[in-house]
Amino acid sequence: MSDGMDEILQDFVTEAEETLEKVDPLFVQLEERGHDRDILNEIFRGVHTLKGAAGFLGLAAIVEVSHKSEELLKKLRDGEMEISPELISLILRAVDMLKVLLLHIKQRDGAEEDIAPLIRELEEALEGKAPEDGAQGDQERPPEGKEATGAPGPEEVLAHPPPEDLPEALPVPEEGPREPAPKPGGGAAPKGREGGGFQTLRVDVERIDKVMNLTGEIVLVRNRLLNIAAYLEGRYGDDRQVAGLQETVAFLDLVTADMQLAVTKMRMQPIKKVFGKFPRLVRDISQKLGKEVYLNISGEGTEVDRSVIERINDPMVHIIRNAIDHGIEPVEERLGLGKPAKGLVDVTAYQQGNHIVIEVSDDGRGIDSAKVVARAVSRGLIAEEAAQRMTDKEALGLLFLPGFSTVETATELSGRGVGMDVVKTNIAKLNGFVEILTTPGVGSTVRITIPLTLAIIQALMVRASGVQYALPLGAVEETLKTAAADIRDVTGNSVITIREKVYPVAELAEMLGSGGAPAEKDDRYVIVIAIGDRRFCVAVDELLGQEEVVIKAIEGIDTDATGILGATITGDGRIVLILDPASMVRTITGLAAV
Repeated sequence: MSDGMDEILQDFVTEAEETLEKVDPLFVQLEERGHDRDILNEIFRGVHTLKGAAGFLGLAAIVEVSHKSEELLKKLRDGEMEISPELISLILRAVDMLKVLLLHIKQRDGAEEDIAPLIRELEEALEGKAPEDGAQGDQERPPEGKEATGAPGPEEVLAHPPPEDLPEALPVPEEGPREPAPKPGGGAAPKGREGGGFQTLRVDVERIDKVMNLTGEIVLVRNRLLNIAAYLEGRYGDDRQVAGLQETVAFLDLVTADMQLAVTKMRMQPIKKVFGKFPRLVRDISQKLGKEVYLNISGEGTEVDRSVIERINDPMVHIIRNAIDHGIEPVEERLGLGKPAKGLVDVTAYQQGNHIVIEVSDDGRGIDSAKVVARAVSRGLIAEEAAQRMTDKEALGLLFLPGFSTVETATELSGRGVGMDVVKTNIAKLNGFVEILTTPGVGSTVRITIPLTLAIIQALMVRASGVQYALPLGAVEETLKTAAADIRDVTGNSVITIREKVYPVAELAEMLGSGGAPAEKDDRYVIVIAIGDRRFCVAVDELLGQEEVVIKAIEGIDTDATGILGATITGDGRIVLILDPASMVRTITGLAAV
């Protein structure tokens, strides 16, 4: 297989995945609205284009599944068949099968799927036989959040000859809505600036990541040069060459900042890429549980780093699943409580400073923290004495313990105590923070706070017990210079009062277990750190200033256990550890997991 053909297959898989991502929520809309010719035409166009491209590449299984689906869609569009939940479920299973087939091509695993039962069901539906309930659809559904790597295995792909009874596998223009004619010279017409549009270019992600890494290295060199230039200016300020060096480094600083911003923007994607999967997810789960749920989504245009997009899907799926399974009550129960029969799940995203906040709220039964604590005590996870001292927030933190569940019996969807552990673990890997807000009988909100970007950050340089650290500036609310006597001991815990509010305080060196004792000074520098709606303080010996740093992962370091996010090289050439505020809040508040 030539490199050119390999590239064509990669492009096909990428475009096909984008098409199917768009199709999923359209089916949910169609089911809600009933017959809608515009929606049907949009779905039809996507499936028709996919079939045509697959036929050109000789991908027989994809052609066959999309062809039968297209025939069914045509009958729906032309009013020859009535839309029903069973029929929608059947076509969605066909869409799931297409995703699985694409995954095999993408992973080059050479695996084949048995599409015969699905084709038979589609044919029976075309003949007017009512399809069975779609509960078995999960068999074809691709694994949630599974990362596909590699390019297609062309030899395996082309080993499938097109079936003889599908000569129409190539596009059949007269059946579908007319697509714009291709421009002379072949290939799809670019999205040009004609008519005020914009241009796009599909670039391999690895190339962008490489540029991002190189930009990080340039930032480190820039920081080093700024430091050297400042030193030379202090010693040889009258030298014209030093003045020239200062000017050059200042220009480099400007260009580096612009380049960093440009590369960061290249990696940003709208979170709609993740949210777009939820209408289908909510539909399937609510149908399986026999509940009625309305999904409201807002903030889809909020942009986050690509690495966040890749890792946020699994936690979101678990949170939404729990909201429907544990939060939203059955219809009869809701009506008895005076609530609308249809439960509400609200998913929203917005930017707050240098962080992205994602909230999943429901109007269900809420969480009884007392029951959570009782359950933890009965399972021996916490002592009775410790349970009595727990606040409601601390009690809700128990939900993130591995293997902890409030239900007695595990179901197909939940109850094994895995979901919230996945949420906590994945969000921690994003240097983020998750918290639960709940009111029994009213509903719950799971709030995720994650940094806007994970590669280059602004940091506050501090020193504690002779060791320099970098603290992500996005988590710093304010810094104070205070008398050491202002830090008081209350029942064995250090606290400080700032503008009539009491905050817990920890000596940074002691918290990190660095071994050294805090410097004996009359004054201390206190940093107020804000994570979500939680505030706490750390005391340090010195504040050294602000610096832009590149996060370098340290292999073998457990961020959650050590409170260390990674390391960086400062402008003066030192290697400095970067602190993780999210794990620090867990340490200082003594929570088991958040």
